[in-house]
Amino acid sequence: MRPRQTPRLAYCEYVQPEPSASVATWQARLLLIDALKRVYPIMLERLSADVYPAYADLAKSGFNFNEILWNSRLSPHNMLPEAGKKELKRDKKTGSVYFDYYSPKLKIELIRWANSFHADQCGWFLDDTLRTLRGWYVAPEWRKSLRWNPHSGIASTLAIGERFLFDYPGWEMQTFTWAYYSQKLREAFEGKLSEYEKASRKIAESKGLVRARQKYSLANFEWFVLRRFAGLTSGEIVKRVSAENPDATDESTVLKGVKAAAKLMAWDHPRTRPKPSSRKI
Repeated sequence: MRPRQTPRLAYCEYVQPEPSASVATWQARLLLIDALKRVYPIMLERLSADVYPAYADLAKSGFNFNEILWNSRLSPHNMLPEAGKKELKRDKKTGSVYFDYYSPKLKIELIRWANSFHADQCGWFLDDTLRTLRGWYVAPEWRKSLRWNPHSGIASTLAIGERFLFDYPGWEMQTFTWAYYSQKLREAFEGKLSEYEKASRKIAESKGLVRARQKYSLANFEWFVLRRFAGLTSGEIVKRVSAENPDATDESTVLKGVKAAAKLMAWDHPRTRPKPSSRKI
């Protein structure tokens, strides 16, 4: 058997249908970042240079990032301080409530960075970017290596089949040969196992779980990066790929691959064509 050419999106067979709760979707999003590091690292480099300083300044000013970064009911980037808005605070000693102003610079820089790479309309990407900045703040070596947020924050739904039990009559040694008996036993076992599989899958599906997709192409994520973040046309991507392999692909394949990667990640952006980028890649 040939080894898998790509890692599995999920080691389990069933996942949550909601992208934000699916380990397969989360894994696909990590594959996006891996592709980003390979073919367009300037995007993460600019995040470090342009946005991280604003995060560090806001963290040092006392803004409580922990209140928004790990709350599943909130979208962190939407909770960042904005110009003209006050932040409610409570004095730890007296317990009195008061309003304090925080700089809106982080939100301004985050959106400016995301907009320049055509990623400002994707909520989960902006939220994970903030969690990444938090990781860089508490672990400076992560910033040096441009490590992305490794935490999924996904809680699995427990779906366990009934206990598997199998029983079969003993070998009547004066009646059957071992070859005959063992064959019948294996047939009975396989039949019982098949029934168990069907019953267990029904349990998973009754809990709303869906089969995790396993077949995909790593090239699709690279094409997505070049198309969405770098703003290249499908023709430009083909030329880039063909420089290494003349028979690699065509424009139609690229566009289908970009859509396939977007679906795996649940990339929730408007259907607009990115503006061509002037950056050299």
